[in-house]
Amino acid sequence: MCMRRVASITPTSTYNVLVQVGETFVPLLLDTGSADLWVVTDQCGDSCVQANVPLYPHADLTPAGQDVQLLYGDSRTGTHATGPIGTATVGVAGMSIPDQYFAAIVDTNTTVLQTGSSGILGLGFPPISVIWRQLLSSNTTRVIPPIYKRWVAVPEDSPARQDHSSSSADSTGRADHTSGSQKSRVTTQQSFASPADSFSTLGSFFTRLVTWEILSRPLVVTSLQRDTFSLSETTGTLSLGGLPFGLTDEDLTWVPVRSYSPSQGGLPPPPDAPNEVYPLVWEIPVDDVYLDGTKLPRSMLSPASISLSALIDTGNSLIRGPQDVVEQIISILGNTFDCSIPHTLSFEIGGIRFPVDPRDFAHPRKSHHNSGYPALHARCRPALVSTDPPSSDGFSYSWSLGDPFLKSTLVAFYYGNMTRPSVDPPRVGLRSTVPSNAGAELEEAVSAALFRGGIFPATSQAAPDATPLQMQSMSPSADMVPEETQSMPYDVNAWSFSQDNSAYKQLPPDEIQEWCLSRTAEYQTHIFFIRKHLAPAAYDAVCEIKSKIRGLRHEYNSAAPIHRYLPPELLMEIFAYIHPAMTHRRSLRVLRVCRYWRNLIVKTPQFWANLLSFPLTASSWSPLWHMDRFNVELARSAPQSLTLSLDHCNALTVSTLTIYADRISSLALAFHVLELENVTRLLQRHMPRLRHLSIRKCYQIGNRPTLTLTFPHYPSLHSLQLERSHFYPPLAPHTSLRHLKLKFATVHSLPTTSNFVSSMRSIHDALANFPNLETLCTAFSLSEYGGRGFFNEPAPELTRIVRLPLLRHLEIQDMSAHINMFLRHLDFPSTTSLVLEPAYKFTRGPMMVPVPPGINNASHAQRAEMSLSLCVWPFDGSARWETHGDGVRPVSVTLSMAARRLDIVSTFTSELVNALAPAGGLTSLTAEGTWGHAKEYWTTLIPRLPRLRHLTCVASTTTRDVVPLLGKPQTNGEFLCQNLTHLTVAWTLPYDVSVGSGLATQLMPSDAAVVESREGGVDDDRGMTASQDSLCGMLRTCLTERAGHCGPIQKLSVAFGGSCGIYEAVLQPRELHSFEQRLRDTLGMFLPEIAVMNEELALTVFWIGLEQSATELSSSYLQNIVSITISIEFSDVTLLNQLLTDERLS
Repeated sequence: MCMRRVASITPTSTYNVLVQVGETFVPLLLDTGSADLWVVTDQCGDSCVQANVPLYPHADLTPAGQDVQLLYGDSRTGTHATGPIGTATVGVAGMSIPDQYFAAIVDTNTTVLQTGSSGILGLGFPPISVIWRQLLSSNTTRVIPPIYKRWVAVPEDSPARQDHSSSSADSTGRADHTSGSQKSRVTTQQSFASPADSFSTLGSFFTRLVTWEILSRPLVVTSLQRDTFSLSETTGTLSLGGLPFGLTDEDLTWVPVRSYSPSQGGLPPPPDAPNEVYPLVWEIPVDDVYLDGTKLPRSMLSPASISLSALIDTGNSLIRGPQDVVEQIISILGNTFDCSIPHTLSFEIGGIRFPVDPRDFAHPRKSHHNSGYPALHARCRPALVSTDPPSSDGFSYSWSLGDPFLKSTLVAFYYGNMTRPSVDPPRVGLRSTVPSNAGAELEEAVSAALFRGGIFPATSQAAPDATPLQMQSMSPSADMVPEETQSMPYDVNAWSFSQDNSAYKQLPPDEIQEWCLSRTAEYQTHIFFIRKHLAPAAYDAVCEIKSKIRGLRHEYNSAAPIHRYLPPELLMEIFAYIHPAMTHRRSLRVLRVCRYWRNLIVKTPQFWANLLSFPLTASSWSPLWHMDRFNVELARSAPQSLTLSLDHCNALTVSTLTIYADRISSLALAFHVLELENVTRLLQRHMPRLRHLSIRKCYQIGNRPTLTLTFPHYPSLHSLQLERSHFYPPLAPHTSLRHLKLKFATVHSLPTTSNFVSSMRSIHDALANFPNLETLCTAFSLSEYGGRGFFNEPAPELTRIVRLPLLRHLEIQDMSAHINMFLRHLDFPSTTSLVLEPAYKFTRGPMMVPVPPGINNASHAQRAEMSLSLCVWPFDGSARWETHGDGVRPVSVTLSMAARRLDIVSTFTSELVNALAPAGGLTSLTAEGTWGHAKEYWTTLIPRLPRLRHLTCVASTTTRDVVPLLGKPQTNGEFLCQNLTHLTVAWTLPYDVSVGSGLATQLMPSDAAVVESREGGVDDDRGMTASQDSLCGMLRTCLTERAGHCGPIQKLSVAFGGSCGIYEAVLQPRELHSFEQRLRDTLGMFLPEIAVMNEELALTVFWIGLEQSATELSSSYLQNIVSITISIEFSDVTLLNQLLTDERLS
């Protein structure tokens, strides 16, 4: 749905919008401080009839069976509005809600009618709605905490405050949410698990606009216009569903809205989300308050435990603050001050100061003779009064920012997810509209008023826009408006549109767009003059011109080159590639480009099929309100195949899907155990296109349901994935299935089988009916109890061998005994890769984990070689083995809790090599990770690998243990690894070496530093030179001892894994060359080939400050980066572009 620019707001002290209630159009006052909708009816009496505003016909009301009394007031006055609750279709700007509850007022003493309004339209949150609370109380026994309102003070010399905000309050100041002459039932009885569930049915008008997703975004934006001193040159705006044209979210300062827990008077959370908290009013945090640039002290009347905050209230004609702070401001300015002296009251919000325009902060004060101001000066009073301080049992805001603030600031009210605020929290966006020369314009306006005899300009015009939004003022009357601003002669009929069509038809295609822009500019100029000189009298003319502008925009879009050169079939093919993963599903902007595109998209089935592939979650899906849209998408996507993903399976959704089951090609379901019947009903349908089926039971552990999968109905099923669910096997071979994944799921024997059949045997027997499997993954599905610690559970016996000749990948995570039994009775190719994670019983005494039997039955080529990567991580306690090599089965085995057990690691490595290695044995070993007791590991492990020819030690600690071991003869006089030809060791800077000035260039203290020079660095016995000499000496000793006793090592590689204290580093090319030369001088007589290399680096960027330039990073550092991970947004996008386009990132 498109964002609608509802109306232009003309200057005044109260603001209303034209709303359609039933068949009647009534102007209603906009109020962000309340949430109720009420309209005065024709049964109100003489006082209402004489107000000269439209009244709602009481006979048209559909009563709800309850009366409501809405109480408003402050510390000195109290007003009320009373009448029955009823329903009608309510709409604004073409957006309507059926069966909307509102109060039809028959008795009131409020001054709303005197402002030109027929009632109030609240924009607040549901918890402060009196009507919602009263309706909810008749539908549930749940106790809803009351909402309290604090009194506000009004100065003696000010008119009575037209305060239509906040909750209704009785004479004690407490909100009355249960008052009414009748307590009968609501017309439609419903039951709600939590109060939030009733928002979409019993909520206020704007609440239902948001929850029904009628707005493209849950957003309302206000920008008010000044009504005195100097009238605003641009009209204010009220925007629904999006920001005004030309603005983006980045142009505003966004702050969160305060939420109230149940103990603070907020709504109770839903049973399935016990940590949910809800907002009550548009209350935002405030950092500090300033007067003329000087920070004001915090109020001493507010509890220290309550942070400073403010209410954004369009129903408040003033700014209200703590009494002691307001009194301090009055003591500085005086009760009145010279109007020509600008004073600025600013509020620091989100780190940005938002000033109140001096022209809005100053309210002109009439002279004693009520005929203007003295000839030489004008006096003003601040638009400021005091209010009661926050308390622990009421609202927490200290300030109420009314119209003076809102005339100076564009405010965006973002509702977010009203039923689950934690998913999409509400927030408020602010953008100051105060010009830099506001003070000078105030002085000029005051001088002009004094020249007229002390009369300031004011207006009470109707808003000239598509929806008449009328602003009324109760302060200066119309006769105070200067003569030159009241009217000017202007002929509305002077502008004719009859020539446009003929001119348009005579234009060549490439000139149409330029002509449309030029003509549109002319019409906008006409509107400006009409608004300025004719005001309400020219409303129809403005509407006519705007209609023509919309037509010109359509012609402009139609004449775009893409429409002239690309046929519609090609555009539809392009639209078919639009996927919801590219954009937010609720804001597909491509639908709002132009009418032509929208019409083509409606006729593009693949677009709607792509839209349906977006996961439908229960939190964003309401069958009652979304079913129509779902049906439209399904119908428009025909005849394309459907990819569907749902985390719920209610009866209404399943009933709809059964109609389109023959088009479903991919189906992912997550369901509650109570929805099993619905899932079964869907799975019984014939699905000839179904290739991928994923079923996950959620919301409840245990009691896993058994599904009846009618495999003959899925002749094309290619992939099946089950989690926490059971299914019955097919009765006949199902040859189309290629991939099967079971996680905490298994196969049950058929219901006709009377004897118990174990989980593993059921799966094993079922595999015989899936002979063409290429991938098989099981996770705790073989053991009977899902791997929950029953290590002594014996594996059931299997009697036959199942052959899977096409199997390419087998992955099993389960009990060790069950894995062993399962593998013994499977026959699969020798090239099948295995990923195994056996669970075993861990004991403190000596133990071993056997290698699964039968994992290798290949006949190796005589010269086949095998590589083993052994990774030990004591931090998570796991050890992982991975094998590679031509003619060797790829196997990955992970043993949890084995990292610190020498006996397990060494024995398992030896057995794995014996089981998988060819005749030549293990030829290559790479040791990764952090080895706890490295020397003991290697002393036990290396003797078991006599044919090793290539050894890589990734960690420097491993180098210090392995190299001396290779150079030390065993008790029989022989050396280890006599066939070793290539040795790779790691060298790291000592932790206590200083790298001098090279440490200066780094991204963050946790990121890599660049070792650029040694100037100023410490290079003593503990430094880099000593560390290199130590490595050279260790290697020389090893090679000297091995010389003449075993085959020579042909190549030595030294990898520099740079670390310096908490920093990482890389060596410069000259340093690499110097280190390599030192190795050659020391070891050249033993080794034909020596190489020194920097480790490949993975750069993780957390933040780059504005002062940081990517060019400051050294070439050596950038040339060694092989991957970059950016964890959060850069503070400056240009720095990101600069880094990623650096040619040194080769």
